[in-house]
Amino acid sequence: MKSNTAYLVIGATDGSDRRKKDIQNMCSFYETEYFFYGTKEELGKCIGKEYTALVAITDEKLAHSITDKIDIKSYR
Repeated sequence: MKSNTAYLVIGATDGSDRRKKDIQNMCSFYETEYFFYGTKEELGKCIGKEYTALVAITDEKLAHSITDKIDIKSYR
């Protein structure tokens, strides 16, 4: 996000409260959409890894496609 290339950030719901707050603050500062979805294991499977706590979508069209299909405000 610091390099301004992330259009959407997806965090795992089972991350620590402090980590979630850090993500919210950073996304607000860089004006990047974000939401929390699934566990670290579920999120990892979505991208072909065992576990992951955070995914940054850097493709603008993919980010818009995701946000068009779901109501991200209900996942915050």
